[in-house]
Amino acid sequence: MKRNILKALLPLLLSLLIVLAFGCILDPKEDIKPPPDNDDDFKDLTDKTDVGFNLVESYKKRNIDKFKELLHKEYIWYLQDRDVEPGEENWWSRETDERVTDRIFDEANRLELTIEFHRPVPLPELGGEPCDDCWEISGDYFITAQFQPEGTIYNGNDLVKLIIVPVNDPDDGGRKEYRLLMAYDIEN
Repeated sequence: MKRNILKALLPLLLSLLIVLAFGCILDPKEDIKPPPDNDDDFKDLTDKTDVGFNLVESYKKRNIDKFKELLHKEYIWYLQDRDVEPGEENWWSRETDERVTDRIFDEANRLELTIEFHRPVPLPELGGEPCDDCWEISGDYFITAQFQPEGTIYNGNDLVKLIIVPVNDPDDGGRKEYRLLMAYDIEN
């Protein structure tokens, strides 16, 4: 009789061992984010258009370090008026945008960003001061961010305007690179 009970329980025990060893494929806590990619696809920021390219790549690969690398030390993100609560500022500092972006990278189950960039336009001055090799690059963007499986989905489809300025990289012998000084989210 004991032998019959063991024979009957053996398939159940094997199934339990398999589940414990490999985990349940239907586990709702399973991380469904894509694995991090290497940095080979990122550009070196020596051309003004590298900034926009790396912005999209940083979202695609959820690489917060590469996102932060794009930002000028005085970077500001300007929000659309419809995204600002009454009495709040219409802009985020570099630190706030980094924190929000890092959270999106960590928590979104699905994240897609595409930007169709227009031709760069030179900016001879910025804030009333001469600006050598400064650029405005605008583009139509589409972003989708979904949080939790079957959860909140954010879709955005508007215009972004990037203000890109040159900087000298002290870590690379003063080589000129470009950084994102300001970004404007503009309603279409």
